Amino acid sequence: MSVRLSALQIQPGRLRYVACFGYDNRVRLLLIDGHYYVYRSFFAIQNLSNSRGEPTNAIFGFTKTVRRMLKDLRPELGAVV
Repeated sequence: MSVRLSALQIQPGRLRYVACFGYDNRVRLLLIDGHYYVYRSFFAIQNLSNSRGEPTNAIFGFTKTVRRMLKDLRPELGAVV
């Protein structure tokens, strides 16, 4: 299988991931920098917690970001590293 690797960083601080494209321009593999998105979400979304007072902002933001990437890029395979 022939692929071309493209490292994408769209605007500093937004959408950091590596995508591996096939020659038919479909995303074959998506690698997501999980630590970056959890850290960013924790501080970007404030005052979001569950009924016990535990902060849920990081997991909410991370999940929302990953779902957006999956919707927009439609990769065949993906991993969070």
